[in-house]
Amino acid sequence: MSENKDSLVTIILRTKDRPVLLKRALRSVAMQTFNDYTLVVVNDNGDESVVKSLISEQPEAFQERVLFINTGGNTTREGVLAFGLEAHHAPFFAIHDDDDTWEPEFLEKTTAFMREHPDYAGVSTRTDVIFEEVNGEQIREIDRKILATDKRSISLLDSAIENYCPTISQLIRRDIADQIGHWRTNFPVQADWDFNIRVLASKPIGFIDALLAHWHQRESATGSMANSVFSEQNEHRDINRQIREEYLRADLNENAKYPGLGLLLAEAYYHRETMENITLLREQIASVQQSLYHEIKETARQVQLLHQQLDGLRNQISQLAQITENNRPLYRRALDRHRRMKG
Repeated sequence: MSENKDSLVTIILRTKDRPVLLKRALRSVAMQTFNDYTLVVVNDNGDESVVKSLISEQPEAFQERVLFINTGGNTTREGVLAFGLEAHHAPFFAIHDDDDTWEPEFLEKTTAFMREHPDYAGVSTRTDVIFEEVNGEQIREIDRKILATDKRSISLLDSAIENYCPTISQLIRRDIADQIGHWRTNFPVQADWDFNIRVLASKPIGFIDALLAHWHQRESATGSMANSVFSEQNEHRDINRQIREEYLRADLNENAKYPGLGLLLAEAYYHRETMENITLLREQIASVQQSLYHEIKETARQVQLLHQQLDGLRNQISQLAQITENNRPLYRRALDRHRRMKG
């Protein structure tokens, strides 16, 4: 494995007791067309022998670029990143969790962009969300969709509303991150969004409109296979609000590091809530419309049946009238005979 040699990119791969996913992630990195990197595999106190065994299955040239670290436990997900950043220092870094994947050209395209744009703090690529389920050693894709199809850039305005720039899609300039501070370890979730906000408040992040990153999600999974965006939804929302309030309080201080950022995040919060309420109302209206549609359709069906029954009755009446008309001479003769017999 690597001896912490110089390279252009540090890749931090966090993992814990998910060998089937880690195997895929290692393959994702090994297949990169750009290879001037050091991969720091940070094992969050999982089975060390399993992780090392999976690394040893990769080509020897790849193994030489791998630096293995074990955290020893008692750390947050964000704390795990700190281990990786302390272990290796390169001009750029990327975060590749053990359940996500890259296209082979990801590093080639992103490093080229960063070299061409020295004033940018980072770059993000078009990303899709892959919904999957894991059964034993088998990973089955259920569906996939492009993330944030309406976005053509990474902006502070849009990011203040919500995070649409997952870590798997990013390459970050290390010296900028060192200046503003890395992921804060006191946040169990949402630290990636907080980091992006601080970066964007300082420097622009570029965007490559090519699908080069895949964010894998397992909506129904539990335990080690779960995604926090599903298993910890309430915590994500609570921490997101906590971060916004922290910046808002800082705005009241004359020496605020990011003056005005708190007000922006507060306005964005209520904008997001308004849009969510509008979406909810639209869904409710659509549900009522659908219900009314079915009721109207059922009423129309009942009316059609009544028309059919009415048509049947009309036919019967017509037939009875015809029979009556046909038998009218017989009725008259019978009536005449009856009168003669009485007279």
